Amino acid sequence: MAGTASTNSAPRASLPSLPGFKNPVFDTQRIFRRLMRTMSLPGTVVTIDGIDLPAFEGVMPASAATLMALADRETAVWIDGDLCPSGISDYLRFHTGAPAAKQRQEAVFALIDGRSGASAFDGFNPGTDEYPDRSATVIVQVEGFGTGQAKIIDGPGIKEPREILVQGLVAGFWSRWTANQGKYPRGVDLFLVSGEDVLGLPRSVREASKEPT
Repeated sequence: MAGTASTNSAPRASLPSLPGFKNPVFDTQRIFRRLMRTMSLPGTVVTIDGIDLPAFEGVMPASAATLMALADRETAVWIDGDLCPSGISDYLRFHTGAPAAKQRQEAVFALIDGRSGASAFDGFNPGTDEYPDRSATVIVQVEGFGTGQAKIIDGPGIKEPREILVQGLVAGFWSRWTANQGKYPRGVDLFLVSGEDVLGLPRSVREASKEPT
């Protein structure tokens, strides 16, 4: 399914008045369960549908829904420079209290475009040996799943090495991922997002040494 981002965004002055979740508790729990499913079964694509949030220029529906479900007053959010004009930062701050991170290192959550050079996830907090759980989670917007560059992955939650195909990642993305995985148990976790679809890549996932069966 090809990813689509919004091309029509609301006037900036009206952003704080834009609605959030229709049913905050139910919607947040449903999104959280789906995100945890794709993180616990890496390479599994889940769909976050039925969430009617306002559209923001360049921001995919599942990206906005994920941030709305996970962010709060204690989790700074870093938005890729190309997506900042959309107003998503102001919207998140109004509805979740999440402050905007001024630098990557400050971010608990981040939203980046997988096609741009800025999509390198270097610079985000990988956590520490004592507190690896304090690392950042990065949402990477891509063009689609099922086509594009193939990668065979293995690791916890994957019974046998499996192939994933992702369209719309900058050159060198996977070498950076290998470097990130080499920091384990430190390292960032990723959600790859295309439209309403999400594919989780926890830091424990590595490139497989054999073809899937």
